[in-house]
Amino acid sequence: MNIITNPHTFVDGALTVPDAPGLGVELDEDSVEKLHQRWMDMPEMRVRDDVAAMRRFQPDWQKPAAPRW
Repeated sequence: MNIITNPHTFVDGALTVPDAPGLGVELDEDSVEKLHQRWMDMPEMRVRDDVAAMRRFQPDWQKPAAPRW
């Protein structure tokens, strides 16, 4: 699903940045609404387990202690 109505294109590795507000990006509001509804309908997507993800690559990885300010 594309949420940008007119995506920028790279030409020869460069991007011409327009002067329009928001760098010329316009969102497709209907697509944004559909994606938001999908997010709201799937609460399991909002659960993160970063420790388990890191342990896939480093089995002994420990969650860093929170900084004490």
